[in-house]
Amino acid sequence: MINYLDDEQLEEFMQCIESHLEVGGYFICDINSFYAFDELAVGSFIRDDDDRFVTIDSDFDDIEYISEFTLFEKSGNRFKKSQETIVQYYHTVERLMELTNLQLISQSNISVYGDEVEKYYLVFKKREGLK
Repeated sequence: MINYLDDEQLEEFMQCIESHLEVGGYFICDINSFYAFDELAVGSFIRDDDDRFVTIDSDFDDIEYISEFTLFEKSGNRFKKSQETIVQYYHTVERLMELTNLQLISQSNISVYGDEVEKYYLVFKKREGLK
């Protein structure tokens, strides 16, 4: 869910996590890599069957990843059209670390489609001395 927050929302969210987490508590999250947004997710996808037709068009501008969904669903002899746009934001591990006093205790780099990292699984811990 971190990628659905813009930079301002992410800063507020990380401060909220830090203030509500008990000392010794963990915060676990994942973020998409630049490669995942820029190389893997950009483009178009089309799926068609007799009752539904969906297109997903995605683009990335180095900060925002925008996915536009268009769905046509059969209703009697006609098709009903609906559209939705979802925006995700690219954040680095370093940026998350800048936004919090929580300690990053684990980082797992996930690569499914090759050698490039697609996702980072991160574990943060609240240290003693933080309120």
